[in-house]
Amino acid sequence: MTRSVGPCVMNKPRYELEKVKAQIQKHGCFFRVKKKSTLAVVEFFRLTGGDNMSIGEAEEFIISELLKLTEDDFYETKFLHKLEAYADIYGKIINGDPWYIKLFLEYEEFIEGEDVHQVSFHPPRDSFIVSSGTEIGEGETIYDDATNMWKLR
Repeated sequence: MTRSVGPCVMNKPRYELEKVKAQIQKHGCFFRVKKKSTLAVVEFFRLTGGDNMSIGEAEEFIISELLKLTEDDFYETKFLHKLEAYADIYGKIINGDPWYIKLFLEYEEFIEGEDVHQVSFHPPRDSFIVSSGTEIGEGETIYDDATNMWKLR
């Protein structure tokens, strides 16, 4: 199932992308939900026969790809009730594989020294369409909530 319109009516990211990238370059990222970001990247490459990757290498991969995001990759802004924050969600095809990317700032304004909180960087559960009109398909791997592990579909 492809979602073309998200639950939020915003059609632009909440956080100015160039400022987000500047914060990442200057201060890095805080990987808040590792099972949905760094561990997801490590498991994706392990399960799909790619390179074995350490957590550090997964962090480098994520950061390098975050710095390549454009507004064309934007999907929606969503309120995260557990974190009481708005997150911008992006989708991107990287080396032929679809990725779901969610990030936010702890504060609405850009504050010197604030980390960009990276919540999700994993293959998508469902297909969706980003601002450019590109469909981001389901990923080859999916998170199994029952076992708390990534697996092939």
